[in-house]
Amino acid sequence: GLQNWIDIENELKSYSNNANEVLRSTYEQDFENLSKELKNYLLQIDYSSLNKKSQAYQLIDNISNEDFLIFDFNYTNTIKQILSEMHFRESEIEERLIKVHGSVNDDIIFGVEDSANLFPGHVFLRKAFSRNFKGIKINTHIKNTSDLFIFGHSLGETDHMYFKNFFGERSLGVEDYSSKNITIYFHGRSGYTKIISQIDVLTRYNLTGFKQNNAFNTIDTDI
Repeated sequence: GLQNWIDIENELKSYSNNANEVLRSTYEQDFENLSKELKNYLLQIDYSSLNKKSQAYQLIDNISNEDFLIFDFNYTNTIKQILSEMHFRESEIEERLIKVHGSVNDDIIFGVEDSANLFPGHVFLRKAFSRNFKGIKINTHIKNTSDLFIFGHSLGETDHMYFKNFFGERSLGVEDYSSKNITIYFHGRSGYTKIISQIDVLTRYNLTGFKQNNAFNTIDTDI
């Protein structure tokens, strides 16, 4: 079965290459239907009740008095709601919150990474295919910050295009990068293994260099 969101995105690639010719011919419409169903499902979820004791809420609360910028890879309005409850004005939220893959209130950006091997003609599966894809230069932003927190993101391969330059250069100790405090949240032992496995790839198999050149910390949300 599918256990994580990254599994669903990877299944899109597998289906593109392994389906028979008849199924491939209808895949674009099937994909559009899947995207619509996903959006409809998310619109039905009630996000009004927030757990203020959760680590996610506490993390945002802890940085709320700092000069922060949030890259939100989720489609929901949860973070916007949290910031509203913390009395941030609408204009302030727009400046501090970037919805990387769109929102349920608008259009969601669903698909796979640029480097994914797809069946010819299935370019519509790529995230960058979407007319709403803005190609946000996340690497430029995180390059200029001293503290980076990653919460609820697997750093999976379908999003490697956003992070590979940053992690690769951080593992080499590039001189024009200021000192970084990098904190990554994970869930349980398996969660730690998965996130470190992704960092291993993103650093081009230089975990030692990454830890040598950064103040790296991990927090288990299962404790």
